[in-house]
Amino acid sequence: MAAPVVAPVVAPVVAPVAATLSTPQAAAFDHWLHDRLSRLYAGVLQEPLPESLRAVLETPRGQA
Repeated sequence: MAAPVVAPVVAPVVAPVAATLSTPQAAAFDHWLHDRLSRLYAGVLQEPLPESLRAVLETPRGQA
């Protein structure tokens, strides 16, 4: 039986600069960074997790 495909979780890699600096330059940098990281890692985020890694992640702490 094939493992179910899990939808990728896209989370911010770093806290947005614009959240701390409200300048047009900071907002432009956030946009550029998000766009660039999305282009670089979109393919990786679409790949399913190997079953061995999934098992490790789903094991509650202290039960390994």
